[in-house]
Amino acid sequence: MDLLPNMEELSAQLMGENDAEEIEEDESKSNGKTIGIGAGVGEVQCLPSPMEDGETNEILISATTPRTKLTLAVHTDGISLTSPKDERILLRPDAVKHVIFFPKREDCLKKPKTTKEGGHILIPGSLVLIMLEDEKVSFRNKKLKQICLQLPQHRSNPIDSHGEDSRPTEAQLTNACVDGFEQQLIRLFVSSLGLKEGVYRVYNPKYQNSKESTSYIFQSDDGGLNK
Repeated sequence: MDLLPNMEELSAQLMGENDAEEIEEDESKSNGKTIGIGAGVGEVQCLPSPMEDGETNEILISATTPRTKLTLAVHTDGISLTSPKDERILLRPDAVKHVIFFPKREDCLKKPKTTKEGGHILIPGSLVLIMLEDEKVSFRNKKLKQICLQLPQHRSNPIDSHGEDSRPTEAQLTNACVDGFEQQLIRLFVSSLGLKEGVYRVYNPKYQNSKESTSYIFQSDDGGLNK
């Protein structure tokens, strides 16, 4: 995984014109329109299921840029995003500069919780910022410089059960948390978009054992008490 880009640059990208402009739902737009590079993409890849065992072909996600619900599918040679109106955005490898997975600030302050059954940790979904090449992708007649997706809440890899009378501490949950869902999704993004470089990940310190990690982890703004 690459080192993180300059944070001032990232902040500028996040606060760019595309983010400030909310794309409203417009019933006058045509349905079934394919937007992006080429007329189609290759074979669909299996995605990890967020809350169940097994795999799925697509995942329902939210997008903040453009502001809408989308269905995510990963293909052998690109990524497709489909709106409820069957509008389809195709992201080819030559349309994507880089991709950044990072947590929301408030999610870095949450205490980890387990599922009702106690066999998994519930992990808030990261934001995924996809920076695009100029003039390559548009949506509803608007050129996009970036797409920002919100991944769904999902389960961690299975953790050891401590029994009904023994509740694990917050530190125990953090140390035991392995986010296989996001790890697999990142590998699929790298493969599908051909990005051997240019995919970055910022870990949530509440859901990652920082002592055993060689990656960069942001520290919360409370002086480090919640890192």
